[in-house]
Amino acid sequence: MTDLEREPKWGLGDCIVGIFAGFAISFFVQIMAIIGWSGTSFFTTGIKNVSNGEKLFVTIVGLVGLWIGLAGAVLLASRNKSSIEKPTFEKPALSQGLRTNFGFAFKWSDLPLGLAVGVGCQIVLVPLLYLPFIYTNKHLSSELAKPAKALVGSYHGFDLLLIALFVAVGAPIVEELFFRGLLFRSLLKTLLPKLGGAWGLVMSVLFSSLIFALAHYEALQFGGLAATGAVFAVVAYKTGRIGPTIIAHATFNGLAVVALALKI
Repeated sequence: MTDLEREPKWGLGDCIVGIFAGFAISFFVQIMAIIGWSGTSFFTTGIKNVSNGEKLFVTIVGLVGLWIGLAGAVLLASRNKSSIEKPTFEKPALSQGLRTNFGFAFKWSDLPLGLAVGVGCQIVLVPLLYLPFIYTNKHLSSELAKPAKALVGSYHGFDLLLIALFVAVGAPIVEELFFRGLLFRSLLKTLLPKLGGAWGLVMSVLFSSLIFALAHYEALQFGGLAATGAVFAVVAYKTGRIGPTIIAHATFNGLAVVALALKI
């Protein structure tokens, strides 16, 4: 028996719930981790006076909390609000729902495409975007690198490998599923019928990339994140899959981690 196609019920409401749930859970588990590790003394001594082990633990539980909200929204939407339906009204397999609804699929051609896009965004797009401002502010380069240094710059050995796996493997999968899967496709689903093909696509790319940048809470890096998110959205739209953007995202983040590890 074949599956039946139907109009998906997921949309922007699921995106809003996922974002708020992710940040709420992340904040809560980080506070619990801080109190559980060092008690209330953390709030008086500050982050600079705690060990790398504690900072790593708090960072990881915060990421996991965020991913629970973001990935949870995608998984629930795929499972309960799918665009496919079994003739027996059974829920479709999770992998089938993710592939059909949000383009979670890979082809061999995604590897070179994703690598090229990730390298291009990290090495060409972002530096060119900030180049005019670097000429007027010689400290801008170091300021732009601060968030990445704060995240991975102080770790070595196994700790560095662990945070690198979270940043270069976990984050690309979860964020692409949410931002280029659920969010971008929800925007397309909402805006294409109202604005038409060209404008609907442009506004979907714009809004998804702006929300992607805002979700990182980095004011100085906002432009680079938004531009990168826009490129990823276009790639996801053109290919119909998020496989290439997961690889591009992993490459983008991985290059930053390697550069910091080698102190380039």
